[in-house]
Amino acid sequence: MKSYQVILGVLLLGYICNAQTNKTIIKGQVKDWPTDSTYLQTMPFHSPHSSELYAKIISKKGTFSFDFEDIKAPFVVQIFATKELANFNKEELLYNNLTEDYYIRQCVKFYTYGKVTLLIEPNKTLEIDLTYNTSLTTLKPEDVEKHIKIGAKVSKKNTIINDSQMSINFKGGDIFQNEYYQKSFELDKMVDRRLEIYKDMPLDNAILGYQKITQKLLNDLEAKKERLSLTFYNYIKAEIEFGAKYQFLRFLMLDKNNEMDTFFSKGIPKDILDVLSFDKTKVNKTIMVSEEFNNFIEMYLNFKLSEKNKKLILNDGFGFHKIRIAIRNLPKASVYYYLANNLLQTNREKLMKVIKSEEAVEELITKTITKYPNGELNDKLMVKYNL
Repeated sequence: MKSYQVILGVLLLGYICNAQTNKTIIKGQVKDWPTDSTYLQTMPFHSPHSSELYAKIISKKGTFSFDFEDIKAPFVVQIFATKELANFNKEELLYNNLTEDYYIRQCVKFYTYGKVTLLIEPNKTLEIDLTYNTSLTTLKPEDVEKHIKIGAKVSKKNTIINDSQMSINFKGGDIFQNEYYQKSFELDKMVDRRLEIYKDMPLDNAILGYQKITQKLLNDLEAKKERLSLTFYNYIKAEIEFGAKYQFLRFLMLDKNNEMDTFFSKGIPKDILDVLSFDKTKVNKTIMVSEEFNNFIEMYLNFKLSEKNKKLILNDGFGFHKIRIAIRNLPKASVYYYLANNLLQTNREKLMKVIKSEEAVEELITKTITKYPNGELNDKLMVKYNL
């Protein structure tokens, strides 16, 4: 009988432990928080229309906890004190890639001021202490009216309270990698600053400068590899590699546009193609959800479209030409998210102006769903287009 009880106890313990590992938990305590709630927003850079916003009332002790079950891949979240700031950040960081202003980048404040940005591993618990910081700014008289119009609370002394960088104290055994991730938000800016030097120099110099700064960033990552989980290592490596590719391509398309227009008409030099190339079969789940990979592919599609049309095209919009380029050059999963998110961002009327055929528009929508029957955005597509 005792043996049976021992076996049953071991089995139950194993079941309980297994159940616990299927939970992904983000919890912590807040200080100087301006509201009674915390808002957690998922930031799926690969699929803006998959973003979800969750809210929790802060306990009397200032604690909060968000629990997720059956998470299969790493994901990025931001935590806010207000729903309004969460919505604003979603528009600026996520939906920007679906607009004609896709190449405009945001500064580090969008990741740290009045909010915190976190990389979350599946089936792990992340515990943090957050302190909300603010600063007082005195406005110039000519700027007062402008701030009032956008809803800022301006005092009689022409001062406003601004959000400052939130203080984070990580707890547990993964402190180093969580702090290291916080330094990754401006890695691509280091490449951008390096390329600035070569604006008026031959492209060969820019390529060499690009290679040196990218390798320096990768070497720094390699030196930290043993202190990072595989998820954090792969994610930050993708941020470095594709952030650098993005900045180099942005440099070519915006700063070297005259030279590129000539290259598109006569043929792109191999050394440029080598810098921009990537193996789509090796884009795993971690790379696919990274911010810089998704920033890069939007500009890369316009680059490939320019190459096909033999002239510089900074933005051709969403249509059959871009779709064909996406199918040829992106991983299969990225193709679905590209199609589904752009279809949710537009409407039938706008599609008709680009595609010019009602039958073709209908086929595009239905094929996106039927070719990817398990696509997570299919229900939203069917609702939007009354299917």
